[in-house]
Amino acid sequence: MKTAIILAALFAASSAFAQSTIDQTKALAGNVTPGDTPGFPVTISQPGSYKLTSNLTVPAGQSGIVIASSDVTLDLNGFSITGTGTCTVAGIGNIACNGVGSGVTVTGADLNRVAVRNGSVGGFGDCLRSAYHSRLSDLDLHHCDSGLYAPGGTHVARVSVYVSRYATTLYGVVADDLTITAASQAVVSSKSVLTRLNVQGAATGVSYYGNDTPSALHQSVLTNVTTPITSQVKSMGSNLCNGNVC
Repeated sequence: MKTAIILAALFAASSAFAQSTIDQTKALAGNVTPGDTPGFPVTISQPGSYKLTSNLTVPAGQSGIVIASSDVTLDLNGFSITGTGTCTVAGIGNIACNGVGSGVTVTGADLNRVAVRNGSVGGFGDCLRSAYHSRLSDLDLHHCDSGLYAPGGTHVARVSVYVSRYATTLYGVVADDLTITAASQAVVSSKSVLTRLNVQGAATGVSYYGNDTPSALHQSVLTNVTTPITSQVKSMGSNLCNGNVC
């Protein structure tokens, strides 16, 4: 009986959250949520589930989607959010990017529990900046100065970051099946657990972030990486760095 009451309360709370679709036309019209002005960025100011129903093409100098609420799920639904920025590669780890703004960003240091999944973001200064205790999955992030920033309690799964200068910054994150191709710095992290990381072509593979607890690396492969892992990173076994056990 008690379980049924709890489940009923949860369903009632979720039904009160906004559920909405977003496409290019709605983005330009505004009012996706209260306070969202016409054009970009689209501002999500209320908890709920939001789903893209078209690609979003973001004008130069603008951001794509700003999440200004906790408890938001953004399903890209197989579509892309694309800015005008590009990155060029001039050798291993030598990458220059000119994008500005963010593809998807969470504003507010106290926001939590944001999920972003199932699509592509590229051509910005930051591809994706998430909130605490978030879930990020099945994403392609590309051609950004910073590919992914994820703070504490976040779970990252099946995410690919490519042709980005600073591919990922992870603090207190559990990451599984993260693929990074062509980066200056592939992973800067602390307090994180990285499993099945695959890095191909970078100046630095996994390096230490700040003066906190080092990250752990397991079942990972780093290829064509000048400095695969720094001394502060804990290799937990079954890792290969440029063909050698590391």
